[in-house]
Amino acid sequence: MFLDTLTSDPRALQLGALTATIAAVGIILFLRNRKFDESLLPPVAKRPWPKAYAYRHFHEWSKEFGPLMTLRKGPSVSDITVIISEYAATVDLLVKQGASTIDRPHWIAANQILSRNARIVTMSSGPNLRKFRKILNNFLSLRAVKSFAPLQMKAAKSMLFNIMDEPERHQWHAGTYAATLILTLTFGKRTPTDYRDPAVEATRRSRDRLFAAMIPGKYMVEKYHWLKHVPFYASDLKEVRKQELFELNEPVDTVRAEVAAGTALPSLTKYMLDNTKEFEITSEDISSVAGAMFGAGSSTTAIGISTAVMAAALFPDKLSKVQEELDSIVGTEHPPTFDHDGMLPQLQAFILEVARWRPVLPGGFPHRVTKDVRWQNYVIPAGAIIQGSHWSICRDPAVFPDGDAFKPERWLDANGKVRKDMESYPYGFGRRICPGQHLANRSLFLTNALLFWTFDIVQTERIDDMAFTDELNPQPLPFNVDFRLRNGHTRAKLESIFKGYGEGMGWDIETR
Repeated sequence: MFLDTLTSDPRALQLGALTATIAAVGIILFLRNRKFDESLLPPVAKRPWPKAYAYRHFHEWSKEFGPLMTLRKGPSVSDITVIISEYAATVDLLVKQGASTIDRPHWIAANQILSRNARIVTMSSGPNLRKFRKILNNFLSLRAVKSFAPLQMKAAKSMLFNIMDEPERHQWHAGTYAATLILTLTFGKRTPTDYRDPAVEATRRSRDRLFAAMIPGKYMVEKYHWLKHVPFYASDLKEVRKQELFELNEPVDTVRAEVAAGTALPSLTKYMLDNTKEFEITSEDISSVAGAMFGAGSSTTAIGISTAVMAAALFPDKLSKVQEELDSIVGTEHPPTFDHDGMLPQLQAFILEVARWRPVLPGGFPHRVTKDVRWQNYVIPAGAIIQGSHWSICRDPAVFPDGDAFKPERWLDANGKVRKDMESYPYGFGRRICPGQHLANRSLFLTNALLFWTFDIVQTERIDDMAFTDELNPQPLPFNVDFRLRNGHTRAKLESIFKGYGEGMGWDIETR
């Protein structure tokens, strides 16, 4: 009877909506202001949030406050951020207790308004996250990414010869490799690309806007949540969201037309269009997942390649060990391929050490605690933010002694095999780990193998190994090195050696 009245009487509907809103606000206020035993919090660092290179400050502070420290921006639980700087604590809290730390902060501006809870990196835990991660985990499984080998080989070969032609633009060419790979995998793009491609530019703009919206205090709605219901509030973010969807819809519509015509190359977008009913996804979902794949993969891979080049130039003795192994296992007349994966422990140790030495996400990414979690004598209350600081974790002396030094040998056991008993977690933690980790690992293996097999990489002027941009994914500032051909090779001979590299294996695209 009550339900009949509620659905037939507009005033009853309004009353019901008002009641539900008041109840929701009450729950939010209760969670924000609920009492908890503050004496159980990790040590509180009574210092303002650093304005620049926060992860470096956190590392120094951890020497004073210990493996966990608390930063507070206000009196409520949601104003608490706990920074983790120790390896064991990170594993205990973000991996073993991952079910309670899978959530993200409830960013109103960045996630709810700008992203409409459809951007996988910021979205809250729940059905959408599970659905989106299932799509990406299926498409980017280790078994699936092995089929991408010809595309990676062709794009890596193109990068190699571009560096021969323009060595001063090596960072640009690393970015072009990543952009070509991700654009093709996301949308089935058939033509070469570089950082000037409109899709790449759009992705960079989208990433920058997202990071800006996450800056604490930039939008008052983070403190006064009711502002999100004001129609004209944050109109700039709402307009940006429309523009981003418009930019993503164009390549998605192109793939949709190719699917209908039977001419579409394999791609993430085609995979989603072919399985729309299975995944129960909308057109906006498809655009959002495609945008997430391209946005996450295009910059991080390029950073990893450029940082490895920096390390090779700075530590020639470490590079020479890798090159000795390459010459011994691969030989000098045929270039490395994925067939050599697992046969080059010195190379793998070098790659692992680069990821530890200069992590691609040094400050980590915030998680939100959904129920009280304990670590030793501390309790982190539900609703608080918890963040593993990769920079510090990768310098935990209990696991990585002499953490500021570049020592690939730390990853090898007494038999010269890659150790399986430690990890630096370059792709995040627990249930939020990056779905593209297998693709990234294979890219870094192949590009580094080819670069070190082909070139001696020599420092020609002082390189500042701390000169990185100050952003979520810091990029090395421009640096110059000399790329010298090895083993008596000439460009003409290498053209002959690389003839047909990656060809005859599928993926009908041209990368040069």
